Amino acid sequence: MPGRIEFLGKHTDYAGGNVLVGAVDRGVSAVAEQVDGAAGFLSATTTAGGEPVSLQAGMDHGLAAGHWGRYLQTVLDRLTANFGPSVPAHLTITSDLPPASGMSSSSALICASALALADLNGWSSTELWRRNIPDRLSLAGYLAGVEAGRPWRELLGAEGVGTQGGSEDHTGMLCGEADTLLLARFAPMEIRERVAFPEDWAIVVGVSGVLAEKTGAALANYNRGPLTLRSVLARWNKSTGRQDAFLASAVACLIGEATGEEAAGSPELHRLLDLTEPGYERGRVEQFLIESLVLVPA
Repeated sequence: MPGRIEFLGKHTDYAGGNVLVGAVDRGVSAVAEQVDGAAGFLSATTTAGGEPVSLQAGMDHGLAAGHWGRYLQTVLDRLTANFGPSVPAHLTITSDLPPASGMSSSSALICASALALADLNGWSSTELWRRNIPDRLSLAGYLAGVEAGRPWRELLGAEGVGTQGGSEDHTGMLCGEADTLLLARFAPMEIRERVAFPEDWAIVVGVSGVLAEKTGAALANYNRGPLTLRSVLARWNKSTGRQDAFLASAVACLIGEATGEEAAGSPELHRLLDLTEPGYERGRVEQFLIESLVLVPA
């Protein structure tokens, strides 16, 4: 499962906005095999430096926030809750994607381990799976829900890893192609265009060693963005009587499908902006408008 590069569209996905994202040539692999043991048992080893873990579906093993085993526990709990008991299994995780480097190694781990377990257990061949996850884009939406704890269509939600992010990472990983960027939006969730990456360009990623964590101590700071926009959206819905699920839907209600600087500066948007508090909250909405309506479409 490849990592991803967020080319344009910083923190726009969880508000339903536009992003330009692509997969990288490094990633995380998971190989699942059935072992002896009780139903729901999962052991795992990794080449990425983490200690081996032994888990059981539905059981809290007291792993610290941000521990790699907690991501596997989240996957195991959600998939068994949605699709039924898991055969006892061992996961072998290998990775050449630097952890906490800003290329979504944690989401890659979730996607890789979920697909390995789904294939081992035959879940991906069931009618329930095919009905709710008929294609790669739907799979991205479901696995983003696994990570964040959200439901997906008929599939009930469960506790996630704690982050309240969107589906950009999973979409880039699962739908990306070589030498291509995806222009995607998330209200509704769709890939609007596949953009050829210029042959004479290269994206060079230098990993500084400063960890781009979004769990543990960094969790509250990471979640401030999505929770702020969720609060503004709730205010909008209360004020207008609407039931928009994403901030992008509220924006579309005011200016339609228009993009560009003129759209982002439309007087109509003051109906939304006037509901925000000065400072961080208003700045966060303005940043969303610029990124989603101006920078990404350009």
